[in-house]
Amino acid sequence: MSRSGCRRVSARRSPVGSPCRALRFDPLYRPAPGIASAIVGTPPILSLAALEIGIDLALEADLAAVRAKSLALAHLFVERVTESCAGFG
Repeated sequence: MSRSGCRRVSARRSPVGSPCRALRFDPLYRPAPGIASAIVGTPPILSLAALEIGIDLALEADLAAVRAKSLALAHLFVERVTESCAGFG
């Protein structure tokens, strides 16, 4: 135990170093090192709801139609770039 009464926790076991550090309510923000800085406590509910709808729509899509559309857009892109860059060699 430390002087604050908190048990020390290995940084490998906790992404924030120790539970006491996470609950200290320090006015200065200190991100955790590495990928642990991306960990958040509350998921963005509205974003997750929109994601669920998007995934449902993607699962309903006809892959042959998606492929045909992607090829048509790629062809249009090449055509437009060729027209726009014709004078540049």
